[in-house]
Amino acid sequence: MKIIYGNIDKNGSIVSGSGDFTVENVGTGQYKVGFNQAFHLVPSVVGSQTDYDSSNQSPLDNIAFPFVETTGFSANVGGADGSFQNRSFSFIAIGE
Repeated sequence: MKIIYGNIDKNGSIVSGSGDFTVENVGTGQYKVGFNQAFHLVPSVVGSQTDYDSSNQSPLDNIAFPFVETTGFSANVGGADGSFQNRSFSFIAIGE
């Protein structure tokens, strides 16, 4: 089993993690995460927005993974109103 994980700041910089991935902020609220070595099969990816620095953050603020592949995934983050916004997030990818 293989696990890749990370904490990403709103600018797309890696704060911490497993060290075997890259991140690029490709648009407002849109990120592309690449794995240094591909999984054999498409992994499961889970995540959440983090470090919003406000206790008023809505539970409707969310993260979505529109594309998950053996070589990486895309992540969209933003506000409860559906707007794309640069936000910090964390993720875990697990698979074979």
